[in-house]
Amino acid sequence: MRSLLLRGLFLVVVLAGAAEGAAAVPPLGHTRLQAERNILRSVRLLARWKTPFVDTRYNTIRSNTRVSCSGSGRRIAGTYRAFICTITYRGYQLQVRYVAFDGNGFGLRRLTATHR
Repeated sequence: MRSLLLRGLFLVVVLAGAAEGAAAVPPLGHTRLQAERNILRSVRLLARWKTPFVDTRYNTIRSNTRVSCSGSGRRIAGTYRAFICTITYRGYQLQVRYVAFDGNGFGLRRLTATHR
């Protein structure tokens, strides 16, 4: 009787620990919408690259600047670890590689720039 009770208690503790550990793990990547919003918020980086997306007078992103991202690599629970994104303003297009870090961190690498 005692050993059955100990086994049951052990099973409950193990299952509770596994459920708690699974709930504490954050998603591994970012969603497409999160990547697009993060790029639109990265004013300092775009200004450092001297792109026409930034209004230098007010240090903000210009109106009608569009960002379109597509996931790159393997999809995990609706998220990706990397994206290829295109930033467009009037005739200027900049293609960047977006890499998601843990939490809300990210990195951008400039790929190609074209002007029509």
